[in-house]
Amino acid sequence: EIAADEDNVRKVSQYLTDVVLPKFVQDLCTLEVSPMDGQTLTEALHAHGINVRYIGKVIDCVSWLTCFK
Repeated sequence: EIAADEDNVRKVSQYLTDVVLPKFVQDLCTLEVSPMDGQTLTEALHAHGINVRYIGKVIDCVSWLTCFK
């Protein structure tokens, strides 16, 4: 049962990084989401089901987008 739980966690994490984070970054780029400070950024992340611990991955996704340069 523990192995199955760990497998589910891996799958959810993979979905988050492959689907949810890129969609969130796309929303940032199109200004559908426009956080201006730490609190609104945290709220926006949570509204998209993203824990703040993934902020580094969000930054990695944003770094290659031209809309933020």
